[in-house]
Amino acid sequence: MCKKILLLLIFLLPIGLYAQEQEKVEKFMVPDYASIKQIVGDPNSAFFYPKLFKKYQANDTTLSFREYRMLYYGYVFQPGYERNPMQTPEDDSIAAIFAKGQLTEQDLKDIVRLGIAYVEKVPFDLKRINLVHVAASEIGDKATADVYLQKVRMLALTVLTTGNGLSEETPFYVISESDENAMINILGYKPGERFNVRNTRYLTVEENEDNLPGLYFDMKNATVFSNN
Repeated sequence: MCKKILLLLIFLLPIGLYAQEQEKVEKFMVPDYASIKQIVGDPNSAFFYPKLFKKYQANDTTLSFREYRMLYYGYVFQPGYERNPMQTPEDDSIAAIFAKGQLTEQDLKDIVRLGIAYVEKVPFDLKRINLVHVAASEIGDKATADVYLQKVRMLALTVLTTGNGLSEETPFYVISESDENAMINILGYKPGERFNVRNTRYLTVEENEDNLPGLYFDMKNATVFSNN
């Protein structure tokens, strides 16, 4: 499992950034929500949330790893944060397109359009961000595909560096239930059942070549701090 995460990080990261962050990955960068809240709420901070979020919405590809950490975990303190967002009409429409089976080029264009609209409402939804990247790649829209690949790479790295998911003591820290499933998919597994285990959540995964039974996630801390 640890080897799989390491290989995934090599894929997700540009070589230079991977070299810089490799040591940090081994130490697990557990989010300090109290500190993050103070930093992103300070108008004099380089990570002041409104300014940082504006850059993210403008698809700024120069955002650093630390900026992504502040964006993702700092989002729990913003008015628009919902830990379990309801599906939007755009999401229902995407599901209807996939239900057709064979997708046409127009279907893929619609998925890109609807996916971008969804992400405007739920800005850090890993599944939808990755979907936009894949659909844009299929239709040859390199500019959009590259922007959303960068987003999913950096957000996945943000979560992967918080733990290894193998125990209650080393869970992956996420800010929504949907990101639990998304991270399991990103790691190459299929999610199964979900169980609450004290302060964490345990998701089983379907039978796999790594004989991995499941992974632990921590969303409780995000919820607790978002209410303070």
